[in-house]
Amino acid sequence: METLISVFSVSSVDFVKGFLMGLCLSAIACFYFCKWFVKYINRQSELLLNSHKDMYKERTQELKDLLERQKSIYETQRHIQATNDAAASAGLLKL
Repeated sequence: METLISVFSVSSVDFVKGFLMGLCLSAIACFYFCKWFVKYINRQSELLLNSHKDMYKERTQELKDLLERQKSIYETQRHIQATNDAAASAGLLKL
């Protein structure tokens, strides 16, 4: 039993060295993980921004098309009204 304890016993200096080495490895791993995570977040943000820009362009084009259509309808209505007014004036003059 004593030999088993002496085999697994660790001096305090070795314990501190191992602890510090583990702490340093954890810090290095944390640093690289954070670096990767920041790149990942930046990439996702860039993709999201680009998709929003594309949606904005599409929506802007749809609104421009709708405005052109409304202008065409308005011009047609004005032409019909002018024709009706001219026909009414001509009808009044014949009376």
